[in-house]
Amino acid sequence: MASSSLASSSSTPGCSTQQWNYDVYLCFRGTDTGKSFVGHLYAALYQRGILTYLDTETLPHGVPIDATLFNAIKESRIAIVVLSKNFANSSFCLNELAYIIKCRDEMGQIVIPIYYHVHPSEVRKQEGAFSSYKWEIKNDYNKFVSWRNALVDIASKDNGWIVGDIPESVCIRQVVDTISNKLFPNKGFIKLGTDLQDLKLRGTAESVYHHSRQINTSVTSSISTKLAKYDVFLSFRGEDTRFNFVDHLYSALEQHKILTYMDKEIKFSGPLHSHSINAIEEARISIIIFSINYASSSLCLDELAYMMKCRNETGQIVIPLYYHVDPSEVRKQSGKYEIAFPKHGSMKPSKVELWRNALVDASSLRGWNIVHIADGHEAKGIRLIVKKISNILFPDKDLIGLRTRLEDMTFGGGGGITIPPFSQKDMEHLRIPLHEILLATNNLSENNIIAVGGFGKVYQGLSEQHGTIAVKQLDRRHGQGDHEFMMEIALLSAYKHENLVSLVGYCDKDGEKILVLKYEINGSLDKHVHRKDLTWIQRLQICLDVAKGLKYLHEDVGAQHRILHRDVKSSNILLDENWKAKISDFGLSKNSSCKCAV
Repeated sequence: MASSSLASSSSTPGCSTQQWNYDVYLCFRGTDTGKSFVGHLYAALYQRGILTYLDTETLPHGVPIDATLFNAIKESRIAIVVLSKNFANSSFCLNELAYIIKCRDEMGQIVIPIYYHVHPSEVRKQEGAFSSYKWEIKNDYNKFVSWRNALVDIASKDNGWIVGDIPESVCIRQVVDTISNKLFPNKGFIKLGTDLQDLKLRGTAESVYHHSRQINTSVTSSISTKLAKYDVFLSFRGEDTRFNFVDHLYSALEQHKILTYMDKEIKFSGPLHSHSINAIEEARISIIIFSINYASSSLCLDELAYMMKCRNETGQIVIPLYYHVDPSEVRKQSGKYEIAFPKHGSMKPSKVELWRNALVDASSLRGWNIVHIADGHEAKGIRLIVKKISNILFPDKDLIGLRTRLEDMTFGGGGGITIPPFSQKDMEHLRIPLHEILLATNNLSENNIIAVGGFGKVYQGLSEQHGTIAVKQLDRRHGQGDHEFMMEIALLSAYKHENLVSLVGYCDKDGEKILVLKYEINGSLDKHVHRKDLTWIQRLQICLDVAKGLKYLHEDVGAQHRILHRDVKSSNILLDENWKAKISDFGLSKNSSCKCAV
């Protein structure tokens, strides 16, 4: 067995002493997944606050594992093994795996295999790519046996995930949800995912993955009259990038509230559908992901030509991304792009010429070559791309910056605001790290949503430091933005009253704008007004509480000015455990000189 073979080796440290210094250890073949799948997985684990050991050093073939890695494996509660096509070609990876299995058997460490474009049977039977390692070891039969047993063991005993038939981001969410629930079973209200003991291999797509949104199918001849319905349109070759790079890019754009159209239909040829035509016309930015087989699809080339048409006629922004192809290949139509065009021999010469011109024009625009961003690390590269897109779409998104002074704002014809100015230093004590908010709300899980309003979604969360909290996530599509976010922070941090909701903190990180408020257990008043068991005495007391809060805002906030809420309604009145009413949602509020008419 692997454990007995390793135990006899004096170079392998023992793992009888249990001390968890890491939540997760990642074992993977760097050349296969280090800059792609594993990079995205590590980023998701980090974002959730899961302390993960990731060895980024590239070592020559045959170099033994040093004590640092042995200790990291031994000190991790969970080991994730990403089994890819070239995993077994690395003696380093096989030694890691054997030691991980040893620690599992001796210490009860949890081991999770992820099969990245390989099948568990290949690993278990050592077939296909997993048979090549057998010819490497001729002088150390014991080590060969330990590797073989470890591969059989992990593929037979440990349940995990198969990547390939489902989008990578879906798989990563499932993995991270499961690990988070195992590590922090009391952190959230809703248990997500499946317990590690009950995991089954996933092999089919799940309904939680949505590529596109329903749009108007009517076609109009005039591009210039179209309103921007989408922030971004994604053009890509599905067989190359749908379940990997484009899937991660789409998820990152959506996470940053960038409304993105991604066609869910898998088509290679045929006329450009009216859905796609409308979506291209109605998008502010079109992103083209040029991949190896992009030009072999007439549908992709039609999309490209139409995007360039919109760019020329309406000034739409077009950004090319080069995914494992060089821009010169696209511009000169060489390599795979040269091979692709004879496949379109049945097309009219005029259409082929249109496609060729579109490729030349698009490749002349400024864009990104994925292998040259962040040293080829996809997750980091996508973050940089999304940040740039966000800056183009929302150039004033850093308005809050905690530098803008509220006294510069005016209401109607009245005087300036007299709220004391605040700076980043003044507000630093209210800043809450994004990973803490994600941890408290199960990564802003849909199951934690308790309300949806003009500001966006409201989530219930459980924070180790702040207890039960209500988390309001800004969604610009609902009509509010930086101004409302800034106003809530300014007013709720400056003014305190028993009949106003309490601000716990805020987060302004990675494109997210989040308010964290004290959770009021009885929710909003609109959910109770029709209840027969709500007595008239209680109703009267709620009205008096609201009146006290409004009196404070109108008369007691300071000399010569008042706060006008401007959105008082039952859904903006929260009720605590004693049914005390608290006014909330100050995003639309105005500050006014007392000389102004109300």
